[in-house]
Amino acid sequence: MPFNFIKHLKLSTRIIIALSTIVSAIFVTQTAYNLHHNNEERLNSLYLRATLLAASQADALAGLIWDYDQKRASGNLIGITQDPEVIDAEIIDDTGRIFANFSMLKLSDAKRSKISKRNAKSIIKVKQKIVFTTEEGKKRNLGHITIFMTTDRINSAFWNDLISSAFIAFIILTIIIIGLSITISSFTKPIMMMSSIMRQRLIGDYSGDVDDNYMMRDDEIGDIAKSIEADQKNRRDELKLLKTTRAIATELNLDNLLAQIIGASTELLDAERSTLYLFDAESDTLWTRVAEGIGDHVIRLKSNEGIAGSVFQTGKAEIVLDPSSDDRWEKQISEDLGFNVKNILSMPITNKSGQKIGVTQVLNKKNGIFSNHDIERMASLNAQTSAAIENAQLFESVLKMRNYNESILGSLTNGVISLDRDFKIQKINAAAQEIMNLSKVSRIEQTFEDIIGNNNLWITELLSYVVNSGRAKQIMDDILNLPSGGKIEVNLVITPLQSIEDSDGGYLIIFEDISEEKRVRGAMSRYVSPKIVDQLLESDGDKLEGTSQVATILFTDIRSFTSISESIGAKQTVAMLNEYFSEMVDMIQKNDGILDKFIGDAIMAAFGIPFTSGEDANNAVTAVYEMSSAMKILNVKREARGDIPIRMGMGINTGEVVVGNIGSSKRMNYTVIGDAVNLAARLEGATKFYKTDILISEFTFNLLGLEEKKLFRSADLLRVKGKSDPVKIFEALPKGSPKIKFLDFWETGISAFKRQSWEEAKKIFLEFDSAISLNNSNNTHKRGGDPLASIYVDRINNYIESPPPDNWDGVFVMNTK
Repeated sequence: MPFNFIKHLKLSTRIIIALSTIVSAIFVTQTAYNLHHNNEERLNSLYLRATLLAASQADALAGLIWDYDQKRASGNLIGITQDPEVIDAEIIDDTGRIFANFSMLKLSDAKRSKISKRNAKSIIKVKQKIVFTTEEGKKRNLGHITIFMTTDRINSAFWNDLISSAFIAFIILTIIIIGLSITISSFTKPIMMMSSIMRQRLIGDYSGDVDDNYMMRDDEIGDIAKSIEADQKNRRDELKLLKTTRAIATELNLDNLLAQIIGASTELLDAERSTLYLFDAESDTLWTRVAEGIGDHVIRLKSNEGIAGSVFQTGKAEIVLDPSSDDRWEKQISEDLGFNVKNILSMPITNKSGQKIGVTQVLNKKNGIFSNHDIERMASLNAQTSAAIENAQLFESVLKMRNYNESILGSLTNGVISLDRDFKIQKINAAAQEIMNLSKVSRIEQTFEDIIGNNNLWITELLSYVVNSGRAKQIMDDILNLPSGGKIEVNLVITPLQSIEDSDGGYLIIFEDISEEKRVRGAMSRYVSPKIVDQLLESDGDKLEGTSQVATILFTDIRSFTSISESIGAKQTVAMLNEYFSEMVDMIQKNDGILDKFIGDAIMAAFGIPFTSGEDANNAVTAVYEMSSAMKILNVKREARGDIPIRMGMGINTGEVVVGNIGSSKRMNYTVIGDAVNLAARLEGATKFYKTDILISEFTFNLLGLEEKKLFRSADLLRVKGKSDPVKIFEALPKGSPKIKFLDFWETGISAFKRQSWEEAKKIFLEFDSAISLNNSNNTHKRGGDPLASIYVDRINNYIESPPPDNWDGVFVMNTK
């Protein structure tokens, strides 16, 4: 018998051998079991990681494939290459063609060699569908992503574990033989504890920690404990990285996302605090976007200051073991914050184009010092930070543009409705709803026909034309029947919309309510220039309702009209008036006046309604001078035809009037009424008495500019019929008249007249009349004396014979209209 020698061994030896054999068998079995399950766990973890990576990439790629953005899709694959197990990845679109893969990426030869499937001994493959959810909630399959990962490292780890376990088994067996009872006692407890951890790992729970007492041991138990604890930590770190990666794909709030990443940095690197500095190009500074432990306090450094600035400038990660002895360290900041910094890991952040955008600093490693392994982890986190910043900035930019477009749409006064290809309403602005008297429109449920009804066939036909022709179409001034039963007049445009792929993207309908504009233009076009009509429309037509305001009123009248009309007959009279009115009204409207009405052969016009300008009196005076010039040209034509020339008188006054549409419900006229209107009419009538063409009141004269005032002389202090208060009136002199040179002399005579210095005044007026007559003999103006001077000489002669009463105030009373 092979084992007969055992019978000759001591019982204790046999017990030791037996127990050793049993324990060894158990240990070997347990170790094999652990190795097997560790290997299976690694494979499961690898498969889980591949699945999560594929799922996260599928989520991130859906929008890019939908937008057919191969460049950004390829950019996403670059991040996958950071995983050492990933050897290949490809994106297949829904047509079966390769949308992106590693072969499209600009990788170094060494990197490409690492990811080559031909160098891998065993591979796992994970395929994940890429599904895009449209705005309507429909899901569309855009293809799939396939990720290939190598199990070489797992296999290598398995053989390393096997060799290590065999070695440990040999050592343990030796220890058992030397002191089985002590060995069993010291070995059983930790194995049970670590087995419990391993069992938890089978269900995906990596939260268990190995007892520190076991990890402090220098034997195999300590090695196993350290190995398990390190692997536990690595698995937890991997889950945190996956969680952070998924957060980047789902979290759009940049502050929340950066806080998550910085928190993960502190936890993964087993540190006390972390800080994220971002670069502000305008001020050339680094500032703390996220800083743990300092609340709302913001630290700002020049881009070359401190350790962070140095790392930002060099672009290289750096571990500082003793910041207090480093000349670059900002000691004052640490003292102000009350935080003792023992060691630092500082690393620059770069975007995908290689541009530096900030710095990450991790402070105070809890157990030991920072290592190159920490730098690798920090690099992975920084890559995610950069991606997060770029993604969030892109989203913020898109959101700002959307809000800007919404603001523009909401501020438009024209109605705007956008339709999709099925004529369903995608957007309707507030102006459209107000114009059409609509309640809130449900864009998803309603079509364009739902809101315009069956009473707008012309719009339906117009939309059909645009659909069939692919060209925009405009209709001006048509009737839109409202759903509420009313009607409005509109200008309407329908234009096709083009999508990014230059395909049919729907239709845009724009309409303008012109009902008020037509009403105002119809009411005012007969009276005023287009310029004033446009101003009136800008005021929403409120001025038509009736207002009290200051205006300048002009009256004109043809001299000897009755005798002229009797001599030429009715037909020629109408032709004369039409020709005369056309010329005069053009001059009025040219100077921003409005035609109030024709009164027989008379014209009534107003300046400063419906809008005052501060130049209304000047405009009226300019108009009468231009009317006088136009009259001279007209008379040349008339005399050339053998017609009787025309003369006219004009009176101007400025004062408060009532303006508005006045009349009955059947007939309304936009006009002005008031005492100021009556005085202007009286002044026009007074031109006959004073034998002049133009008289203006002191109220108009006082508003004229200095140059315009030089063309007028004091005519009289007049009390017109129906008025108790006298008004000072002025005569307009023709431009270039010789009287203008003697105006100061004339005003001296007026002053002497008011003082009742009759002889002095008479002498002045006679000399003025003689001077004018003498100047007229060599002047193109009408020859003869000055009618107004003759009037004053006659008055003075009367006053010399019959002096006025003691209370005489120089007022002349006119008892005729």
